[in-house]
Amino acid sequence: MTARQVSPTGLDRYRRARFGMFVHWGLYALHGRGEWDMFESRTPVTEYERLADRFEAERFDAREWVDLAEAAGQRYMTVTIRHHDGFSLYDTALSGFKSTNTPFGRDVLGELAQACSGSRVKLGVYVSLIDWHHPAFRFREKSKLAWEDYVGFLRGQVRELCTQYGELGQIWFDGEWPHSAWSGEHADWFAPGGVVRIPGALRHGPPPPARRRGPQQP
Repeated sequence: MTARQVSPTGLDRYRRARFGMFVHWGLYALHGRGEWDMFESRTPVTEYERLADRFEAERFDAREWVDLAEAAGQRYMTVTIRHHDGFSLYDTALSGFKSTNTPFGRDVLGELAQACSGSRVKLGVYVSLIDWHHPAFRFREKSKLAWEDYVGFLRGQVRELCTQYGELGQIWFDGEWPHSAWSGEHADWFAPGGVVRIPGALRHGPPPPARRRGPQQP
């Protein structure tokens, strides 16, 4: 049984919006590949980090994105602010692996939030529950960090997103797939070290039983 983790008002607004844009963008674009590139190519963290030194996007225009969405009749835009590779497209205080620490040097989310303000397009963010870059997700034995350190980081980022960029139309959590073979076959990349307990679930009902936590077949 699926647990609905949204308020009735939010769900109604999402259904009425009907048409929106989902944007995948990150360091993997430098390889001309999708957002799973780090895993699929088995790129070590130190090597993947070097992509940030080449991340430039001088033609990025948040207003142009929002105007295009609005002209097409779209009512929301959800952007992969941090995908599984751990690179953040906003000026998070919790990680140095972010767009503001690249030659690009800009806060993508901040510019999109400003562009969406006053428009008919609601801004949403995608947040991965997986982080192949964070030492408390994949490298706890080596880093001596605990799973709770990663959960604290995840919750801290959600808190930043919810308090520093105005009203968000939605937060799209991804990366918790109960019963997925990935957690066994590629445990060093996907297996969680404990329960995430998505913040939204705490507001709108209890989390699923512990036995149902973890990755599922995609």
